[in-house]
Amino acid sequence: MGCISKELKLIERLIEADNPELTPDLELRQLKVISDSVEGIGGGEFKPQIMDLSFKNAPREKLISKLSGLLDEADVLISKEGPIDLDGFGDSVLGHHDDFTRALQDRGNKGFIRVANIAGVTAITIPAKEFATGYVFMCHSEVPKIKKLLGLASRLYVPNEKHFDRYFSDSKEYFPRQFGDL
Repeated sequence: MGCISKELKLIERLIEADNPELTPDLELRQLKVISDSVEGIGGGEFKPQIMDLSFKNAPREKLISKLSGLLDEADVLISKEGPIDLDGFGDSVLGHHDDFTRALQDRGNKGFIRVANIAGVTAITIPAKEFATGYVFMCHSEVPKIKKLLGLASRLYVPNEKHFDRYFSDSKEYFPRQFGDL
């Protein structure tokens, strides 16, 4: 299943509708987490193992292998990625043309997010404070681990501020009249 939403609760409801046993597990004391960032992650019930994940921009084949190995060591891997597609465009097809487009693709700042689906892992991204940046949560696609991933993501998720949603989601901010009214 793949879905995109600004609201984590909607994704949780879709997942639960598809598979009722996948409700978030909020018991995090025994959770083993590897992360490349401590900002907004950890404290209280668990402390992530901090690891240098700067290799996350490696070619896909190498990254898939690394991801599999990391998920064999941990319940959840969290990678802070971004700003996504701000300084470049991380489209996989675009990067095949030449050196220029490969460099443009690399500047898209997509790391593990590029390979999660191909690697067959479960992944969910929640926004970070920084613009166009997020935390990518990944785990092996096993029910107990997915439940922990969902529980962890729900604990760390901070919804967008209302003015942010209004500004970027309401076209009336930009187009006070309908196109037909012009």
